[in-house]
Amino acid sequence: MKEEKEMASFSLRDVQPLQGRIVPVRTVQETQPKEEFADAYVAEVNQRSASQVIKALDAAFPRDPTLSLNHLRRFAKEDVLPDHLRSAAAALREQRQRSQAQQQQTLYVLISPPLPEISELQTVLAPFAPVPPPPPVVAEKNGDNDDDDETDPSTTCPTGPNIPILKTEIPLQPPLSPEQAARWSQTMWPVTYNPAAPRGMIAPPPQILHQAQESIGPRAGYYLSLAYRVADDAKRSGRGRGVGAVVVDPKINDDDTGVDDWARGVVAVAGDARYCAPGVPPELLATAEPPASSISELASRGYNPDLEGGPELHALMRAVAMVASRRRADDFEDTPVDLSSSGGDGPVHDPPLTPLESYFLYLEEEEEKANEPEAKAEAEPSPSNANANATANTSYKRKRTRNRNRILPRSQGGYLCTDLDIYLTHEPCLSCSMGMLLSRFRAVVFPRRGRMVTGGLASEPCTTSTAEQRERNYYGLHWRKELNWRALCFEFVEEDDQHKHEYRDEQHVAFHA
Repeated sequence: MKEEKEMASFSLRDVQPLQGRIVPVRTVQETQPKEEFADAYVAEVNQRSASQVIKALDAAFPRDPTLSLNHLRRFAKEDVLPDHLRSAAAALREQRQRSQAQQQQTLYVLISPPLPEISELQTVLAPFAPVPPPPPVVAEKNGDNDDDDETDPSTTCPTGPNIPILKTEIPLQPPLSPEQAARWSQTMWPVTYNPAAPRGMIAPPPQILHQAQESIGPRAGYYLSLAYRVADDAKRSGRGRGVGAVVVDPKINDDDTGVDDWARGVVAVAGDARYCAPGVPPELLATAEPPASSISELASRGYNPDLEGGPELHALMRAVAMVASRRRADDFEDTPVDLSSSGGDGPVHDPPLTPLESYFLYLEEEEEKANEPEAKAEAEPSPSNANANATANTSYKRKRTRNRNRILPRSQGGYLCTDLDIYLTHEPCLSCSMGMLLSRFRAVVFPRRGRMVTGGLASEPCTTSTAEQRERNYYGLHWRKELNWRALCFEFVEEDDQHKHEYRDEQHVAFHA
């Protein structure tokens, strides 16, 4: 009854937005780059012959089509070469000066893998050498052989000098930052940084990331504040830990012009319900020191995997299950539905929905009921008033109206959680992070102070990380090139780092959110 009284006083006006900003979570390809390098050759050629050099090299030694090396300059002048190549180039220049050869403007060409034999390479590049070969010199004929019209091949000069081949190392992947490009240019070979270059396997395209950040930023504080309220309900009710999730359809928000209509985009909320898992040994409560009256009380003392249930009862996965039930709405079009648990052949919610969860999941249907002639309109929708009958011990059944579902059903093309965003109070565990990807969410947002040592999304320590947090594993599962789906990920950085919510008293416990 205490919980119902608290719900009765709740309205959307009670949700005050968190103050802060969202920042993109970098990918592990950016924070933990696996840099791949390979050997390459460098040769000095006549600058006027640059185009001919390219044609000759490509014809004689075709490049590997699987290697995209557009970030590497094909030619470079001596003054931009890295130190080890510049020293070798200076030595070659001095050697030519001692031979009093005519100086020409030159460039250095890069020969990338697969590498040919040096002798073959020198033969191809010989016509483009910095010092052109002298014309063949014929030895003076012996007077005894005046009648000999043949010239002895051994008396002719070589066709030209062998071009010295220098060696270096090159990066096979494009640089991820201007700083990385500068470092490689100074130590290996001149590299160009192109922020607009296709690198979808490595990180989100900058334009898409910026557009999502601009769209999510204005309302993120509201959705996270609502998630905290859901988390608080889960903890106070004893159903689970203080973890909450809010699912948002950004397309609904895009149709609005003001931030005040933020609640229209919410299609589902879910709190943690791990203590509702069946099969918890009752003797755990009795044998505890001191004895515990409930699972939630015992779990608050520390982490016990026997009390935690499975990831299907975590807030994120419960939110996914709610969306799935609404995607299948047309499957139960003419079936009476129990808004709290189940109804006949309707969707099953196990454990039953809380009044707040039921309010947002069936918001359109409740608004339709309020618009009926006999219904009394309210100035402000209240989750508890609209769903006082949606509790575990009270069943309210009525027919669903076709196409009143805000979550697009399967019959109209709705698929999993495609194009939806999810806001969480905590960084999700590895299982839930993978579930988020498999559900095809567009973006995920969680507060930076909600990072968990068991989390699966963060990719690097932050400036305020503790020693334990810096030593944790950083998986960055939201965007990994090994996976077939990727989601945008943002952290919400609050302006007031000292602000605490009641659920934070268990933050020291390394549980799986």
